[in-house]
Amino acid sequence: MLDNDKEHLIFDIKPKHMGERAETPIEELYKEEEQEETHKKLGFLSRLRKKEKPTTKEKKSKTKPEPEPELEEEEQEETIPEKKSYKKILIITSIFIVGFVILYIGTAVLPKAMLTIHAKRVEKSIKAAATASTEITSVDIENQKIPARVFVFKRTLTKEYPTSKQTVTQKATGVITIYNAYSGASQRLVATTRFRSPNGKIFRINTSVTIPGAKIGGGSITPSSIDVPVTADKPGAEYNMEPTTFTIPGFEGSPKYKGFYGKSARAMAGGSQGNAQGVNDLDIQKGKADLVQGAKELLMTELTEKSKGYIFMDGATVYKVAGASTNHKLGELAPTFQLTGTVELRAIGFKEDDVKILAKKLLEAQPDAKEFIDLSITYGTLRVNDNITLAAFSYDATSAMREKIDTEELKTRIRGKGMSEMKSILAKYDSIANAKVSLWPFWVTSVPTNKDKIGVTID
Repeated sequence: MLDNDKEHLIFDIKPKHMGERAETPIEELYKEEEQEETHKKLGFLSRLRKKEKPTTKEKKSKTKPEPEPELEEEEQEETIPEKKSYKKILIITSIFIVGFVILYIGTAVLPKAMLTIHAKRVEKSIKAAATASTEITSVDIENQKIPARVFVFKRTLTKEYPTSKQTVTQKATGVITIYNAYSGASQRLVATTRFRSPNGKIFRINTSVTIPGAKIGGGSITPSSIDVPVTADKPGAEYNMEPTTFTIPGFEGSPKYKGFYGKSARAMAGGSQGNAQGVNDLDIQKGKADLVQGAKELLMTELTEKSKGYIFMDGATVYKVAGASTNHKLGELAPTFQLTGTVELRAIGFKEDDVKILAKKLLEAQPDAKEFIDLSITYGTLRVNDNITLAAFSYDATSAMREKIDTEELKTRIRGKGMSEMKSILAKYDSIANAKVSLWPFWVTSVPTNKDKIGVTID
């Protein structure tokens, strides 16, 4: 922006004398324009004088004086300096306005201050216990309870497993059809009644039975019959025999011996003795454990996807196999068996934000409690009930705390202050460990007076 002296010199058009200061480029430009205007005026006057001396011939031919339009041109020429002066004033005024705008932007709009404060911290910690329950829906601070949710997922798997080698003493079994070709009267046989094969192997009926009477008519007898399960008298593979006929040793020596007999339509099987592979209870238990391991990864993936935001402590998940079945019966001889089972995952979880609500209340009750900066939770032990609907657990809560700093009050105190004054003000805050101030643009040396231009960050 031009100073007063420079403004004064702009309007001074007197010729320079020795010792006077040199004209500025702007002043020289204006002086050249004025000299050009003076030359134009002198030329106009010269032309006018020539026209005022008419010849004798011209005097005689003219009876009336001719109009002088040049005078109007003179009047128009005389208004030109006035327009030029107005243009000078407009240029100077524009310079002043632009300078003022630049000064305002540079001192009032652009300046900003950013204050970063590192507050003094105090660490507080507590040990506590709480209960997560499916029976409540909101945090119960008084009773230290939080809501819980039970997640249940299932997967059905089928796998084949080898059987174990074992010492087997197994009796052959089968079915005998007992015939009554003796009389029309029924005959009762008690359990364990013996039936003997042609090679002398004994089988016994498993339960008591009554054989219906035969049909007698026209001098002939039509035998009656009944099917009865039997078991070999002793274990061993030698009792595994093809279909054959049987007699009843108990009737031997009497007329009934030939009138009552048995026949097997299918082979007797299952008899063994010695080392062999067969399904036992241990094989089935191992198979169930393997099914759980096979399904565990799938079930945990599903649990993670569908329980976002929940915490599951160690011991909060329980696996079990429901509805297990095999293609071979327990004790049956076979090299392998198939096990089909439904693996169920049941887990009880809770939200950590609910735990923090309990922890904050407990920490706020501690002496010299201040503003929370952060809060971390470390979980301890967990106990769940049989139905997985209630979980009691322990935890440790640790928090960094600081005294609250009123940023609006701080802005009011430091606005318009230079660096040294601002440092003195910040030094009076016991809650401030250290601070960093950034001023922008580079020419700014004090905090803006406008609080909206002051930023405060507390770390």
